[in-house]
Amino acid sequence: MLCFLFNLLYEITVQMYQVNIESYRLFIFRYTFLIACGIYFGFRKNMIFSTPLYKQLRWCLPAVIVGFLYLYVTTYTAYREKIFQYWTSTSMLVAFWCVPFLFGFIILIEHIRFQIPILPILGKASYHIFFVQMLYYQYYYKDILQFFAGQSVLLMALLSVLICTAAGVAFYFLLTPVERYLSRFCVQVVDKLRQRWPDE
Repeated sequence: MLCFLFNLLYEITVQMYQVNIESYRLFIFRYTFLIACGIYFGFRKNMIFSTPLYKQLRWCLPAVIVGFLYLYVTTYTAYREKIFQYWTSTSMLVAFWCVPFLFGFIILIEHIRFQIPILPILGKASYHIFFVQMLYYQYYYKDILQFFAGQSVLLMALLSVLICTAAGVAFYFLLTPVERYLSRFCVQVVDKLRQRWPDE
């Protein structure tokens, strides 16, 4: 609930101060509620299997309907959103529409009979992939679109996913050793400072 209110307040603030759309796109705050939903269901995944289906549908179905209606009204009608004016199709209210897909993915992972080594890596590199995606669409997508001019939308979408994922994972593996070194360095600095100025 707090994440929902924070995300809503952020969106209102963006419109009040007329934040540039490109700057808005790069801020992760617009995904606060969506990320919170993912974390919640990740920690409460046992609830999905222990709760009867009809009880899940009592709150899941209304959420899906709200998300679907919001997407339909803002995409296929003349209605113009007042609060979520930027990137409307990926706004916080769309998180309601994602609920069944999230449930389905969790159930699929739990029932899968073999391990997919790449999944844990993608999970650890998720923020790096997100960061690369933001830079990709800001600086490189138009050039790639011109290079592959005339190709289908599906092909371009798959190519973009492949590029962002591969570059994000590579960025994760390159940055991880640096982060570990900096972490050890900071610990050593703190230890030396404590030795020099011990607590009285």
